[in-house]
Amino acid sequence: MTKGIAIRSIFPPNEDGHVEAVRYGIGSSFWKIPVVPMVYCKSVFIRILKFLKQLIFHPVNWIGMYFTKNHSQKTVILLFMQHLDSTINFKRGWFNLRSNVSSGLNLHLLYPWQKLLPMKLQKQLMEMLL
Repeated sequence: MTKGIAIRSIFPPNEDGHVEAVRYGIGSSFWKIPVVPMVYCKSVFIRILKFLKQLIFHPVNWIGMYFTKNHSQKTVILLFMQHLDSTINFKRGWFNLRSNVSSGLNLHLLYPWQKLLPMKLQKQLMEMLL
């Protein structure tokens, strides 16, 4: 999967954005460091609980990724990009940055297909490998 162009295909799931299947080349295994299990929920608190549940009940799947050789050559990243005109302001909070939309449309962070698309891709890739 490391030969050829980096952005393989572009899929428009809605009228406001598109998904790009991206791969990193040899020597880009650094990108395995910020990877975490995918959890899907509107509530930040529940999302954190689901994240911790994944870490506790499936540690081999998650930690094993850090010991994989040539991680960048075996990985596909789904990059979602929106092309909406908006201005976001950031303010420093007690523990993090807070943000609000000062002009334009409020961006949506959770779409129903965000959960289904990676699972379909994973299923297709596993079928190709077997």
